Amino acid sequence: MKKTLAAILLLLLTSTLFAKEGTGTRGGGYVIDVNGTPRLFDIVSNETCRWVTGEDLLTLENLKLQEALDKISEVDWYFAHELSLELRYLKYCFTGDLFKLPLEPDPIIKEDIRNFFKLNQAGIRYLSKVFISKKIFQELNYPWDRELFIIHEVMHSYLSYNWDVPTRRIRLESMVATIGKVLRGELKSRKDFHFQMESNDIKFPRTVDNFDQYKEQIIYLTETRSVKEKMLLNSNSPESLINLPIENLKKYLAPWDQEIVSNYVFNSLIEDLSFVMINGSISDFKNIVTKEYKKINPVFLAFSNYNWLSSSKFQFVLESNQLQNNILSSIKSIENQKLTFTDFRIKANAEIQTLGFEIPKNELVNFTSLKPKATKYRLENSSLLYPWAGMAKVVHYLAKEKRWDLLTSLFIENPYFRKVYHLEHLNEQIMTSSTYFSGEKVLALNVLNELKSGMHIQFWNEIVQGIDEQTLNELQSKWKELNI
Repeated sequence: MKKTLAAILLLLLTSTLFAKEGTGTRGGGYVIDVNGTPRLFDIVSNETCRWVTGEDLLTLENLKLQEALDKISEVDWYFAHELSLELRYLKYCFTGDLFKLPLEPDPIIKEDIRNFFKLNQAGIRYLSKVFISKKIFQELNYPWDRELFIIHEVMHSYLSYNWDVPTRRIRLESMVATIGKVLRGELKSRKDFHFQMESNDIKFPRTVDNFDQYKEQIIYLTETRSVKEKMLLNSNSPESLINLPIENLKKYLAPWDQEIVSNYVFNSLIEDLSFVMINGSISDFKNIVTKEYKKINPVFLAFSNYNWLSSSKFQFVLESNQLQNNILSSIKSIENQKLTFTDFRIKANAEIQTLGFEIPKNELVNFTSLKPKATKYRLENSSLLYPWAGMAKVVHYLAKEKRWDLLTSLFIENPYFRKVYHLEHLNEQIMTSSTYFSGEKVLALNVLNELKSGMHIQFWNEIVQGIDEQTLNELQSKWKELNI
């Protein structure tokens, strides 16, 4: 995990397993008692431990860890969320008696005091592993003691590796005691909780006030894939899960989260949705495809993943109204592309600029300066936001599957598709426009014809990728009808 640095997580072993520099000694081997049998600590494995994951701990009936995290979340949801991530990252070994870690010189607790109070070694945190005495753990029956025990071990990730052992223990125990007050309902103030974090120098930001309104988004961006999948399925609008001002907020996040959030781009959401489509059940697939989106076309996304989707999932798309509705919405989005007029000069907005290279590059360029994109390349398809790329995926699939009936009705004989395919919507705008000089319409129409030719070639290049020769010949003969 991002926080689980080796130097940080040597725990109490940092000062006790190794001698100080200059002594010529570099420590020795230790054994751990596993179910009554001594084993070398270095090689404790699944054979000698009953290993459980953090996910397992969250679901144990006699352990209310999720409830504890929920209570912490009421005070600081960001800290509770990160605590949950770290808890789930660690591995836990339930075993026999643990060896007692030697105490460093301590102004408070001496070895004889430890013996007097019968202090026992109940757990050891070592790197990303937690070794737990099963017997002692089961004897913890006081409310919240078991939960706080696990939280104690997880909290080592938020301590400075520069501290000596007594300082680590004192600050850790103080913070765990504070969390105990939260669980018992004795501390409910975020301000007081952050004061205790500050006093104990816990290595975690106390800045959640700056992004409270983006709780769902921050959790989604920093969660594991399995949790992201659940959030996508439960969200009415998946795109809203990444709708936040990342550049303004990332400075308030923990350093490891800053990197995660900064690297998450819109295409990452496309990948997350694709993962659910491919690996989820047919019910999950229907859930994702029928959700509300503003930028993403879920049906086009399904067609872009057709090599990995089951036939039952595609059958749903083909037999429902989803395909027809999405083709129609894409055609409408193209029809809604508007030329911009400033000082009676024809300009091209960002949507229309996708048809060609603009010279010079600025927000609004003269329409007559657009030149067709290099026709040897395929359509811009990185995010499937461009409707032409999405429709090309559909044509490609229908041709490969020889669904000529659907291909003909949706595209070749569809008068609405024919209109946008020939860019007639832009032609009409040019013809009805008032321009600065009489020759501009002629120039604009010539440019439009060039752009149309270039777009047709790119569209075709996208369609025919990987289609066999016989299918290609059939498609070509049918596609010619569009140009009549």
